[in-house]
Amino acid sequence: MKKTLIALALTATAVSGSAMAWTPNGIGNAMEFTGTLTPKDVQNPWEVEIGPNMDALNGSLKPNEKVVDIVLGKSLPLLGIRVADPSKKFAGAPGIAPQIDYKNAVNLDGFKAGDSTLSLKVVKASDATVELGTLSAVFTAAAINNDDLIGVSGRGAKMSLFASTAGKGFFGGLPKTADAALQTENAAWTAIGNISRTYIANYTGVSANLSASPTPEESGFQDPLAEYSAAYGAGLKSGSTVRITLDNPAAADMAWKATFPVTVSYQ
Repeated sequence: MKKTLIALALTATAVSGSAMAWTPNGIGNAMEFTGTLTPKDVQNPWEVEIGPNMDALNGSLKPNEKVVDIVLGKSLPLLGIRVADPSKKFAGAPGIAPQIDYKNAVNLDGFKAGDSTLSLKVVKASDATVELGTLSAVFTAAAINNDDLIGVSGRGAKMSLFASTAGKGFFGGLPKTADAALQTENAAWTAIGNISRTYIANYTGVSANLSASPTPEESGFQDPLAEYSAAYGAGLKSGSTVRITLDNPAAADMAWKATFPVTVSYQ
């Protein structure tokens, strides 16, 4: 989120040329509130990658069929968030926890072991106003974090993350409970890497002797006395199935598209 600096000035309108003046037999007038709003960007340590577009999801249908399953020959990365500078850990601060909005395309309450359901509207490729049906797939998401007290080696932990409320890291893109997330940092690291190795390329151990948390945790990356390294990844696994369900059987070749909405902000 952007922080806004508000400079407020008060001006009074009166018959005198003075900014403030007593007016004999005054009958009142208008007082204005004026000022300048200056956006102030909060510097955060993250970089984001969305996509790339997938344009080869082709399938075939028999006459009168409305459902086609397309098996992915490779993983399909959807969203990655990682530390921008792999040589640096970052100190905790307010306003830097990534927040994710998939516009209800992902069932956040349906996660189990890091997997949930992606549902998208399928439309005609040449005319998005023509709805053809729906796309559904198993959606995988995980996040990892390790933190350490600044200047105190080994006083921290590494963990898989969940995010129960706004303000927690990667909220909106993770399971809301610990039980629904991948249980260990290693399992989450592996799942993210299977989607895209680039998502974890900048993830570094804060301290070599950090212990792994036995259960997922959540973090707002706010502690100024701690330093962090973290990563998030979401996508469709290699070998998983993308199912397209049409409203009506296809009578001829049908070019289609589906749009996955992604918004990342910081809080």
